[in-house]
Amino acid sequence: MHPWYTTKVAKHCTVDSCWVIIDYSVYDLTRFLDFHPGGARSISLYAGKDITEVFYSLHKSSVLRKYGPKFFIGRLADAPPAPNGLAEVGGPEAELSNPGALSTVPYGESPYLREGWHSPFYNDSHRSYRQNLREFLCNELHDVTMSSDAANAVCHHYEQASERERVGWLLTHARMDCLHA
Repeated sequence: MHPWYTTKVAKHCTVDSCWVIIDYSVYDLTRFLDFHPGGARSISLYAGKDITEVFYSLHKSSVLRKYGPKFFIGRLADAPPAPNGLAEVGGPEAELSNPGALSTVPYGESPYLREGWHSPFYNDSHRSYRQNLREFLCNELHDVTMSSDAANAVCHHYEQASERERVGWLLTHARMDCLHA
């Protein structure tokens, strides 16, 4: 696969040939325009340009990891090595580098998780539970599911998670018993 240059990408700036750059990788989105949930115009406005900042202000990196390979055509000639060994599809790894952190993507999270959002149904214990669950999944299960012994390891971690859930249930009901006493 030969390297691409921004001048070549810039020539593909129409709905008939719509290329973009994200994280030094070049994508041909021509076939995707009519299927983009935000409409063809939202992509075609940026055709032929580096849209890294715009893309990540609206999407999680998992979107690029999932759909990027279908549209990937190469890397820019002046591209630094891709992060974390992702030679073809890059992207910020904030979701894994900061376990439990909320996504900054608009509407990417339930509103009740945001600071300053108030609800009669959700409170700080819900936020804490959600953050602890995310940390557990990122710290305990992410690497495990990427290993060859994933099935056995997941069973072990499932048992750990079940035990934590049981302890949480017991603590909650013990606290409820104290309130009713």
